[in-house]
Amino acid sequence: MPYCIYSKNRIYNDSHDSTYKASKEHIIPRSIGGSNKFVTFDVSAKCNNDLGSSIDASYLKDPIVSMAANQIGLSDLDLSVFSTGSGKNAKFKVDKSGQVHTEFKLDVNTEYRERYNIEEISGPRDEVEKVILGKINKSGKKMFDGDGNPIENLEQARLSCKIQQESHFQGSISVDFISHIQMMSKILLGSGHLLFEKEWTFSNNGDFLRNILNDRGAALTFWQQQKGIKDGLKMANTVLDQKEKEQKCHLIIFLPSHGNLYACAGLFGGFVPSFVFNLGKFKESFLEGCQAHCNSSAESTTDPTPKVGYKIFPLDGSVESITLLKLYDAMNKV
Repeated sequence: MPYCIYSKNRIYNDSHDSTYKASKEHIIPRSIGGSNKFVTFDVSAKCNNDLGSSIDASYLKDPIVSMAANQIGLSDLDLSVFSTGSGKNAKFKVDKSGQVHTEFKLDVNTEYRERYNIEEISGPRDEVEKVILGKINKSGKKMFDGDGNPIENLEQARLSCKIQQESHFQGSISVDFISHIQMMSKILLGSGHLLFEKEWTFSNNGDFLRNILNDRGAALTFWQQQKGIKDGLKMANTVLDQKEKEQKCHLIIFLPSHGNLYACAGLFGGFVPSFVFNLGKFKESFLEGCQAHCNSSAESTTDPTPKVGYKIFPLDGSVESITLLKLYDAMNKV
């Protein structure tokens, strides 16, 4: 009897109501390197669509996430910048192949004087020249250069007008950490559901993540209580090797410790903000169930300890399980 992991509503494969119809959910969105092998069908079509339009969309347009995705060729990078010379706004784009494009917005500033006006026109060169040509051809008005010589055609304008080409740009980015926290909670809820199954999903551990996922106020409270994001980065640096970091490998970890369960989602090899969540008391039966599930698979021949995480490789979509033994080995090497 399946239930939606996000809403707790019953779901059915044959339902015509999106609130109760089961759908395929990529636990990490495909647009940032998720995998078709890392999915669940225990999500209603409504939650899939609603959370995709709110949490996923907000996270995906975050500039840090865009930078990470662009570095491995998953998407274009679009940023707003300004010229350090003129202070004019511009668009800065790096496409998937790594080519850089800048584009000025056409802008005309007029300084009004008693007998004449001074005009500054900025933007792409061809568009600026179209504006100048239009002003030259405009009846009843004359254009002059800085020395008072008349400008009667575009060639004279090119020779006499002061032209400044921009080569240096600056920009600032704004990061919405709440969208990062809600995205991490969404990914961890889906990952934990795969690892520990529905008993865990609808326990206090799952409720903790679900509350943050569905309530921005709860996510804000979590952020305010955070000491920082270094613990998440430390976890990524501990478990991933240098090659995996360069490949911007996604990391999902659940660590039972002193009766509590800690969880971390470190995307893009820890390049983007990562957080460690204390999910509260953890029932050993969840781990035992996971171990029994693991022992029935081929992995048990090399490592009989339960799975507690995943590595997802964005470029080829491959998924590698992390067992408790592998996790402890990695942590002991630090």
